[in-house]
Order: sequence, then C-alpha cells, then structure tokens
Amino acid sequence: MLIRPSILALTFAVMSCASVTEQPATAESYETLSEAGSNEKDFSLTSPDRRDISVRAFLPETDCSPCSLIIFSHGANATYDRYDVLLKDWAEKGYVVVAPLHIDSELHPKRDTFDQDDSRVFRVEDYQLLSDMFAADGFTFENLTFSDVQIAAGHSYGALIALIAGGVVPENPDWTLPEGTLKPKAVLGISPPGAMDGLISLEGYSELDVPALIVTGTTDILPGFIDEWQAHLAAYDAADPALAYGLVFDGMDHNFNGAYCRIAPEGATAQPAVDELNSSIETFISAIKAGRAPTDSDWRALSSSDMEAIAK
Repeated sequence: MLIRPSILALTFAVMSCASVTEQPATAESYETLSEAGSNEKDFSLTSPDRRDISVRAFLPETDCSPCSLIIFSHGANATYDRYDVLLKDWAEKGYVVVAPLHIDSELHPKRDTFDQDDSRVFRVEDYQLLSDMFAADGFTFENLTFSDVQIAAGHSYGALIALIAGGVVPENPDWTLPEGTLKPKAVLGISPPGAMDGLISLEGYSELDVPALIVTGTTDILPGFIDEWQAHLAAYDAADPALAYGLVFDGMDHNFNGAYCRIAPEGATAQPAVDELNSSIETFISAIKAGRAPTDSDWRALSSSDMEAIAK
C-alpha cells in the first residue's frame, strides 16, 4: 500500500483575471477548419468577445449517437496534439473528445497578444463554451447527436480546470464557471496541482461534487514547484470518500515518461502503462455512464504490479 504524507502547501503567484462571460456559445458559432487526420477534425469556436478558439475533435469509428462528450484541457504551454495516446484511445472506445488550444500554449498563433495572467480565466471560458455548445438542444456535430453525459478531463494545469468544472472552488471566484453550465458527470484529473496559496486550497478541493479519478505516478514531481508526487493527490485526499478514486503508477513521471505532453523517444516504453491507464479510465467512465460509481472493492481490484488503484 502506498503511504501518502500530508500534502505540501506550495505557493503560486495570484493571477489578475477578468470575469468569465455568462453568454453561451451557440450552435452556429463554430467553423470547420480541416480534417486533422483519420477520425479527427479541427474547428474554430468563437467566443462572445470574438476570441477565436481552435479545437480538435477526436471522433469514434462508428456512430455513437447520442454520444458522450469528453472535454480535455491540455497542460501549461502544451498543445492538444501531444496527447494522442490518450485522446485517440478514448475516441476509439466510443467517446467524442474535444480539446481546445488554450492561449498559454506555446503554439497558439496569437499567444503574444494575450496577457498570460489571463490564461486561467480564458481556459475556464474555453471549457464553458464547448460544454454549452455540445449541450444545446438539437445540436449536432458531424451528424452526431449528444446526450447530457459530459466528462471533464485534463492534465496538470488542465486537470485543475476539469476539477473546477466538477465543483472545486479556486481562491479567485473569477476562475469558476457561471451558473447554468452543465455539470460533468465525472472528472478525469491527470497530475493536478496540489493545494497552493492563492490558487486552490484543500478546503476548495473538498467542494468537489462529482466522482473524480485522480492519476499520478511515483516520480511525478516538478522540482521547485511540486517536490513530492503525493501532492498531486490533494483533490483525492480532500474529496468526499464516495467521490474519490485514484491511480498511482510506479515509476511514472509528470509526462508519463515521455508518452504525452512533453513527448520523448523513451515514451514508447511507457505504452504498457498508458494502456493500463486507458483501460482503467474506460472502466471508470463506463460505470459512471451506467449511473453507478465503481465500488471501492471493485476499483481496488484493478491494481497490478505497476499500478495501485486507490479508493477511500
């Protein structure tokens, strides 16, 4: 059994952000840009203040209507195309996955025109606009229809956005979703930040009100920022036991040893762990879609020699 010491409270600079607009996107507010690849499509979403949001959609091989939607938020400075080992797999399992390109991405074409202190408020808005658009009555995308099943997912910085969608309360109220945004059925948080002054507290994490799967690894540290991998379990530790699920991978770091986000050649050796992660995610989401979260005993039974499935 992995032992988790108390979570370190790490400091983080307070960002000065504008309020999230409460005007929803409409079904007419996106424009198809291109075919990004097999079963992938790039499109542009326009915010009420005319900000263009590039989005990549990953589509199932067959018609999933009414489809379940996964909204994925990438890590800081990263891009949506560095998570193919996750997002393509989820689409192959029958989900529509949409991933916006946030303004902090190092490949965002207008990154230099934005004040990066506003990145968090724009990330939350990106999530809200996608959620509202796909939840709109009668909305279709590529001839697919959608149910009310949405899953908020993200990695690192993006995992915090997913957790905010799931009810956690950041220290700045401007970083929350407006009332009326569809609540996700569950959250997938891969390596979310720990409790940090000016960002998110353990009390704020305790406000989570949907089931959440929190993922980390025993080498998941960011020196000088997150010095103990157990800090990534702050949301899990603070949550209501009935809502908390976790996966801890032996020897996996913040980018799954180069499998995603900061992709490296050695990432190929992490594929067995990636496969185990994706299989466990499918088990979790399938149970949520069926209207019942996994039992603690069933969840722990997923543990293997390289992964511990934890529940409270």
